[in-house]
Amino acid sequence: KRHTDESLRQFADRVRALAQSAVLEEGGDMNTDERLRWVNKKTLGAFVKGAGKELSSLLTTNRPSTIREALTRAEELEDVMKREDDTEIKWDLAAVSGDRRCYKCGGMDHFAARCPQKDTPEPKHDRYASKD
Repeated sequence: KRHTDESLRQFADRVRALAQSAVLEEGGDMNTDERLRWVNKKTLGAFVKGAGKELSSLLTTNRPSTIREALTRAEELEDVMKREDDTEIKWDLAAVSGDRRCYKCGGMDHFAARCPQKDTPEPKHDRYASKD
């Protein structure tokens, strides 16, 4: 399993090192090519399973054929997911800052999608005017 502070590349290197150690014990009757294929297969499988919940499911859906491909794809996916998280945080902050008003009627207790005055046209200039 990938450690919290571990990059994907570090995780891939660690998984490969573990597979190379394991093949020495389990692959005694294998030739060099068989050992290499075994290490690659075990490394890829462990990387896909241990990369993290979201990444693992995305990599499993469209399984890469090599560890290099898996690492590249995982890094790209992680970058996209981080940007999406940053965008969500910005939207969340925008949602809680400022007055929350209905765009249709200017009411404070609902949004336009649930406006009780659906057929009422939007107020023209006084939508954000303070109510004194």
